[in-house]
Amino acid sequence: MQRRLRHRRIITILRRLAIASFFLLAYSSRSSFIIHLQNTFNVPTTSEYRGGLIDDVQSIRCYRWFGQCRSLIAKQRSSDDRIVSWSRISKNLTDESLYSIETSFFYKTYLYVHEWDGSVNPGPISELAISRDSSMIPIQVTQDVQRLIKTSDSSVFHNHVHRERRPIIDFFTRDHSDSDIIHSLGEDWKYKGGGIWCKHRSDQDPITNIQLYLGSGFLESRPNWKEVIHEYSRNKGHKSQLISVTREINNGHEKGEQSVIIKDDDVLRISLSPHYGKSLKILQISDIHFRCSEDTIAVLSEFQTKHFISNVISRERPDLVVVTGDFLDGDNSLDYQACIMKLVQPMIKSKTPYAITTGVSDYSRFAAISQIQDFIKGLPYSLNRYASPEGHLAISSHFSKGTDAAIYILDSFHPVKQFFSMQKDYQTYRYALAFRHLPIPEYRPEGVFPIIGQYNEQSIVKSKLFDDKILQKIMYSFNVKAMSCGHEHSNDCCLQSRGDMWLCYGGSAGIGIDRMNGMEPSVRLFNIDGDLDEVTSWKRNFRLIESVYDYQYIYQGQL
Repeated sequence: MQRRLRHRRIITILRRLAIASFFLLAYSSRSSFIIHLQNTFNVPTTSEYRGGLIDDVQSIRCYRWFGQCRSLIAKQRSSDDRIVSWSRISKNLTDESLYSIETSFFYKTYLYVHEWDGSVNPGPISELAISRDSSMIPIQVTQDVQRLIKTSDSSVFHNHVHRERRPIIDFFTRDHSDSDIIHSLGEDWKYKGGGIWCKHRSDQDPITNIQLYLGSGFLESRPNWKEVIHEYSRNKGHKSQLISVTREINNGHEKGEQSVIIKDDDVLRISLSPHYGKSLKILQISDIHFRCSEDTIAVLSEFQTKHFISNVISRERPDLVVVTGDFLDGDNSLDYQACIMKLVQPMIKSKTPYAITTGVSDYSRFAAISQIQDFIKGLPYSLNRYASPEGHLAISSHFSKGTDAAIYILDSFHPVKQFFSMQKDYQTYRYALAFRHLPIPEYRPEGVFPIIGQYNEQSIVKSKLFDDKILQKIMYSFNVKAMSCGHEHSNDCCLQSRGDMWLCYGGSAGIGIDRMNGMEPSVRLFNIDGDLDEVTSWKRNFRLIESVYDYQYIYQGQL
């Protein structure tokens, strides 16, 4: 009997403790529960973040049952925990899980920002640092502290302690893995949780944009941008475990682009000033097939490819770089933006104008071709912004002796007849070169013909467009001395065709891609010399970067 009474008392006490715990939990989580309900039935008042001043950054969980993840309601720590609307940092990929920081069955975690509403305090963020491990202080913060210590600034000897305020138990908000106490000796840096640190300084340019990039090997090269964090670790086993965040310091126009001038906006032409007004050198890069994945071999190959391109640019100092397609690897490419940024980094660093035409593998599972093209148009030193709606581009250049040259960069998947009909005054130019991705039927001549280089792929060229059948005739009427394409990895030759016009291949510059045995990753160069009245071409390859080979005359005149 006594044992039974004792059991009843224990059960009663446990029941009361459970009820008390339930009410304690409900009380401590009441505000978070309300926020959770609001996000579940939330009609977003803001869109994803695509640029603008911000005053707070944090990682927020978006649960599966939320209406959407583009905009959420959450507390803002820097403003006494007031509830505000947060905008997710935009990424133009259809699969949102690719750029989530943390993924589970119930939720995904993304980076969100709060856009500055114009209030004075704390003001827009001027500096951002994110640690690879949220329990660690970022290197940039510790470096700033070291600089202060070296200058004997007395403020650094103050002991600043950050204590994260959190309820006893809260099922509706993220339980940060950070330590409860984080020491910081710097006066300016403020901790935002999740390994994120910010500065709010009125004497510095504020951040105006933040972008995310997936994959390994990304390095920021754009003027006015700074890489905030590289290789931000995420869940193990995720397809891409790295995120890179960059920031735009201001919207200043990039230096070095003054040589590129819109000549005639209604026909979308530009003028490119050659070195010393005597010659114009063009570097052709083709078929690199970047994946930007986590595969170790691909990461190494892409690093070597980028280094190869940088080496050629530093040695040759071209006036223009033309990329003739297959810069992506189709379904195998994870983040098209990171791949394109990796490709153009050597050109941006050297301030060399470039134009990119798409190839058969230049598409993404997670984005439309129009998004890829728009991204290219917005990059520094990109001439694609001046292209026609079909993607064709005409570049003119004037030499000191009064002669002119035209460079045509053509899209292989859109007709060209209408485009050339708008360039009739270019028919008087003494020199012209054309570039595109796909070869035309004339690349398979019959009989005996002059050829320089390797010509291994000789299958029938199937015309993608009717214009392909008349393209050489059109180019001949525009005095095109040579046309150069990509697409075929095992061809790097120039062969002579109708009217002494040379039909060339740029070779394949990507290291690690399939090609015939004995062929090396290579690039092709053209030089138009207005003083000597000649057009020449040569190649460099990855193994013999210091040497040029297959040097040839495309045209020799007598001015």
